[in-house]
Amino acid sequence: MTMSNVKGAVMKYYLYYLLLVLLMSACAGNKANVDFDPAVDFSTYKTFAWSNSTDEATTKSKTATPLVHQRVRESIEATLNTRGFQTVDVAKADMLVTYHLSVAVTGHTSSSVSVGIGRSSFGSSGRASIGVSGSVPIGGRTVQEGTMVIALIDAKTNSVIWQGSSSRQLSRSPTPEKQQAMINEVVNEILANFPPKKK
Repeated sequence: MTMSNVKGAVMKYYLYYLLLVLLMSACAGNKANVDFDPAVDFSTYKTFAWSNSTDEATTKSKTATPLVHQRVRESIEATLNTRGFQTVDVAKADMLVTYHLSVAVTGHTSSSVSVGIGRSSFGSSGRASIGVSGSVPIGGRTVQEGTMVIALIDAKTNSVIWQGSSSRQLSRSPTPEKQQAMINEVVNEILANFPPKKK
């Protein structure tokens, strides 16, 4: 299988998986969605390297800044290292790591002012009144949700053996510290149960 075929297969898989993630995230809250090949013996994997497709996607990305991508990569690498997986060159790696970031508009917030029109009168039977009220929107903002998908690929077969994802509502003006904290939280959540335990 050529590298172009691998990239095409991975991108098609991402599109399908991202659609599934967006449909499930509304019900799943902040819990990670994980899938993997149950036939794979994950105890045989000891080393990993970044997939070339990740480098290209990072360079061309319009979803996040280079600094965000740097934080994501460092967080994923550090998490895998703490799980006992060693970072090596691509030629020596058991697994190839790639990830994808996407942003979707999930809603809008708005403020409103209530207005009313009323009329009251006094008659022989006492006081009576009629009225109409409603609210007029005066502004708001778009609510955006970011989704991170991490995929692990067998370096020999070029097949996806594991993937996980999680989503978060994005802040309008996050500080670098808050960005790093959220990235670490999402990465740890996605990789919480990696590698899968044998049943």
